[in-house]
Amino acid sequence: MLGKKIIAWDILRRSLAVLLLTAAATKASDPISLLAGTGLLSTPVVLLMTIAVETAVAIHLFLDARFRSWFLSVALFTCFAGVAGYALATGQSCNCLGERLGPKWMLPLDLVVVSLLMLLRPRQRSTKSPSTGHIILICMTAGSLSATLTALQYNRQVNSVSLEHLLADSLVGKQWPIDSSFHEKLEQTASGKWLIIVARNDCSHCREMLRTHFADPRRHRKGERTAIFLVDGERWEFSLDFVSLDRKFADEVDWHGDQPFVASPAVFVLSDGEVVIAADGADSEALMNGILGQE
Repeated sequence: MLGKKIIAWDILRRSLAVLLLTAAATKASDPISLLAGTGLLSTPVVLLMTIAVETAVAIHLFLDARFRSWFLSVALFTCFAGVAGYALATGQSCNCLGERLGPKWMLPLDLVVVSLLMLLRPRQRSTKSPSTGHIILICMTAGSLSATLTALQYNRQVNSVSLEHLLADSLVGKQWPIDSSFHEKLEQTASGKWLIIVARNDCSHCREMLRTHFADPRRHRKGERTAIFLVDGERWEFSLDFVSLDRKFADEVDWHGDQPFVASPAVFVLSDGEVVIAADGADSEALMNGILGQE
């Protein structure tokens, strides 16, 4: 019986190590989307620390079958369950596996893992493990490396000239990328001054912002034109000089493939095709107030 329990614990700890590495790799592969969102990992320090801890504990689980690794697993997944519960209660994303699974899936998973850990608590060493000092060094190195690689991936994404991410911080000082190659009418945005908004119909912040500033859909500053892109699944309809969420537009962006990630609502101010000011997500309302609030 004891031998079966040891085998079950070995299978569980390795499975949890794979799960933690998968979670860390998912976050590390696309940090810019998480940081641009409104989930619990939208702060750089929190995101990098989470990736480092997940990686370090995963390596520890691979290397050490003793009580210490069991204790770390219980502590970590209990913490995960608390975070997922908080995210579920507050209507936020926990970002546990990136954007793939929300807290309504992660909370039961975390609770099942904690229950299994309680049933399979190891009573003795089941396999030969490296010394404690070596394990700690290896885990700290792996965690630090994963956080560093994530930071490098973020910098690569921010400085990328591709349209993988349509984010305010990465576009200021660059040419507006949704140009005439996506629709002939968009050639007009290459000259003059423009206020461009990217919004979603299912975004309450988008609706509130447009209700506040565009009760008249044709409102614009003197010498400036407006455009709105409506994100609806894989379709992006757009309109020039008429800003509204309550109307279907005839023109649509042809992405020639995957659409970019955008944190809506997003606001971009253009001058001769160059983005001079931009904000997205929670910062967009402050920018819009600064642009139109004093008129």
